[in-house]
Amino acid sequence: MSVKIKKIKNNQYIVRCDEQDIGTITTYHNEFHNKYLYLKFNLTKYPTYFPFNEIKQAEGQSLQVMTDSTNADLVNLLLRNDFKCKRHCYTPKVTKNDLKIKLNSNYSLYPFDINNKNYGKLCHLLYKYYQATHQPVSPLTVSEDTFVKEIPTKTGYYSRNEEGTIENFVFTEKNEIAYI
Repeated sequence: MSVKIKKIKNNQYIVRCDEQDIGTITTYHNEFHNKYLYLKFNLTKYPTYFPFNEIKQAEGQSLQVMTDSTNADLVNLLLRNDFKCKRHCYTPKVTKNDLKIKLNSNYSLYPFDINNKNYGKLCHLLYKYYQATHQPVSPLTVSEDTFVKEIPTKTGYYSRNEEGTIENFVFTEKNEIAYI
């Protein structure tokens, strides 16, 4: 199976397998994680071997892909071609009834919004947490000011520990948890 790629636009490659067009790969940058060049696939089939090094050399940047785990064909292609899975994301649907241990009723939850005096502190804590958790996968490359401007939600809840320090917080969006 012969796989060839050709750059057809500034950010797009056409992919041919055994002389047949099987789709495109589009490249893009993520301002928050600009250390890598991201790939988005629009292929009709996934060959066993893929010349990812040609894209890496042409673009002069390491490659990264984000995909849903249900996209098994793409996941298998990436793993066969030396990509490493560095992060799993989950979207659980849970309620209080799903908890094995009852919630500690001694904790008071305090709502906040953008006008709350703690909003800036909560954004700072979220920035530090986001920065630390993404460091091993794809380092955060924006300033705290830029990050805070882009936070998709302006509401949530927080709790304090026995010393009165904010210990837990949740940013919510449309009555769903956006960040913990």
